Amino acid sequence: FFQSKQSSFVNQNSMKNLLFEQIISSSESSDLSTALDISIKSGERSPLKQPETATEVYPDGSVYKGEVFGRMKHGFGRLTYADGSCYEGEWNQDNIEGYGVLFYANGKIGYEGEWQNNKCNGRGVMYNEQVQMFNGNAQEKLSTWHRYEGGFCNDKWEGEGRLVFLNGDEFCGDFVNDLIHGNGNYISKSGESYEGEWVNNVLVQVFDK
Repeated sequence: FFQSKQSSFVNQNSMKNLLFEQIISSSESSDLSTALDISIKSGERSPLKQPETATEVYPDGSVYKGEVFGRMKHGFGRLTYADGSCYEGEWNQDNIEGYGVLFYANGKIGYEGEWQNNKCNGRGVMYNEQVQMFNGNAQEKLSTWHRYEGGFCNDKWEGEGRLVFLNGDEFCGDFVNDLIHGNGNYISKSGESYEGEWVNNVLVQVFDK
């Protein structure tokens, strides 16, 4: 039923990749050479210094407001980019790690969930800002997704997830590398369901009910 997600999802991926590139470039613009200030004396480790709050402005126009440790973003903070988009959440030694929210420039949520090493990793919810109504062409069906909630691995949909479409239809099942792949159930708004095996967004076998 579905064709490849890649072509119909290219605009959304471009927006997502742009935001991630901004995160990485802004992180790299700070000095990563400063290690955690841990002193050793008489065989005992002294307590870690508590994070301080600061406001940092970077050459690319992005602004960070939040906790810092040494010269690194560490703790909770908000990084706002020149185009108005921003990330708000947890940081670990200049990397986005833990729980956080990525906002589009218009203030709407782009991604909310777990992060590791500046990428979506773990469980989270992603929203499609550029969703348009389905015009009847099955090949463009995936461009009408509104929300994905489930597993992520290195910014891609991975594992069990739920994909909700603008018209109220939804798919619940397995995802691999941003594609519907494995077992799953497609449920239309009217209540019709198609449960079966999927390969690269294509339903290849329908299970008996």
